[in-house]
Amino acid sequence: MIVMGLIAALFGVMQLILTVLVFRAVFGQRGIAAAGSLLIKIALYAVALYVLMRIFRAFVWAAAIGFGAGFFPALVMCAILLMHRKEGST
Repeated sequence: MIVMGLIAALFGVMQLILTVLVFRAVFGQRGIAAAGSLLIKIALYAVALYVLMRIFRAFVWAAAIGFGAGFFPALVMCAILLMHRKEGST
């Protein structure tokens, strides 16, 4: 159960990284990079949900908690790093 939570936490961090890549590609007007990042993000979600629901159904709660434990702290750290980078560059 703890392993599933850790895997889900890593999945949450990977999703945040892919989200940042998608937003940078979209706002940088790089259509192919945005589409590729978005397709990878959707495929990662689809595979993870399929494996979770078909194989590890008993660990859904652990996966949900782990995803939140990985995604939201990584989101806060990413926001702090981006704000720090913008302050240092001006």
